[in-house]
Amino acid sequence: MASDTENLQSRLHSIEQQFSDVEHAYEALQSSFAQMQTVYEFAFALSTFFEFDDVLTFTKDRFRDSFDLDGMRLTLVDEAGGLMLAKAFGLLQKGLPATTIQHMKSSLATRKTVRMDEVRVAHRLASLLCVPLVARDGRKIGVMALCRKGRCSFAIEEQATFEKIAGLLAVVTDKIQTYERARTLSFQDELTGAYNRRYFNLAFEREWDRCQRYARPLAIIMLDVDFFKSFNDNHGHVEGDKALRQVAALLTKIMRKPDIVARYGGEEFVILLPETSKEQAKKAATKLCKRVERERFDHEETQPGGKLTISVGLAAFPQDATAQQTLVELADSALYSAKSDGRNCISWIGKTQTSSSEGKPKSVTEQADEPST
Repeated sequence: MASDTENLQSRLHSIEQQFSDVEHAYEALQSSFAQMQTVYEFAFALSTFFEFDDVLTFTKDRFRDSFDLDGMRLTLVDEAGGLMLAKAFGLLQKGLPATTIQHMKSSLATRKTVRMDEVRVAHRLASLLCVPLVARDGRKIGVMALCRKGRCSFAIEEQATFEKIAGLLAVVTDKIQTYERARTLSFQDELTGAYNRRYFNLAFEREWDRCQRYARPLAIIMLDVDFFKSFNDNHGHVEGDKALRQVAALLTKIMRKPDIVARYGGEEFVILLPETSKEQAKKAATKLCKRVERERFDHEETQPGGKLTISVGLAAFPQDATAQQTLVELADSALYSAKSDGRNCISWIGKTQTSSSEGKPKSVTEQADEPST
């Protein structure tokens, strides 16, 4: 009888153990399924984005809302090979200790996750995961740092999920960056590095719609290098190309960030100035003339007057034109007036009219001031 009882107890214990194993296996399966679901949702969402900032914003928001984290920091490798902050929240948003930065760099250098179960972040005890973003060909894309308050706060299963998501982010980020580089090159003038005419046309369409919708001013400056054909004839196209690149770099440096500097053709450039009145455009044009005249160019002593200079024409909305194409035509016409009136000057379409002009606005030209010595 005792033996039967022992056998029964042994069988019950074996059944309980088997049930416990099944239960643990079921929990592990559920956890694995949840991880797969999370990764799938991330992959699906990322596949719908075409803009880099959308990817970064979605990632930050999803990590903040779905993973019970106290901090997240996503940094990307910049062109110089350093780390550039992309998105962050919580304890990792600012004021990182040197040890945390070092862990991030170590993760990126080794292309492996760095796991710290006990660190100090913002004067609090926390756990830290640094997960590298690596492209399929092994290139380093960036690193994702995650923290949660308390010791040993990240489960091994979580780490695996974060690593899969980091892999997805690396692939998507790499594709978008490649696309952005290609798009930038397609909008860039090959010779000068300024924007090309195609990009100017697209930007002009966008800014024209905006100034019409919100009744904001918009100005266009057109300019070309004076006596450039003579410069090319005397010194060759290699030196001429060098001068054009120098002019383009100077224009880009002088103008504001929102302004669009583009090569329009040959030695002619066009500048789009959003949120700029006619008076402001005049000041900008005068500044350009003076600055180019002061610039030192190779072989400029052979140019008329011993300096390489530019002629500038401008037009502005709404004073000069309320039609998009008319604004370009007026700026171009003003440019030719500046060239015919002696060059190294600025010209615009004035509001003063004469009886012989049949209602058409006449050109007003101003000579650029002599540069200070």
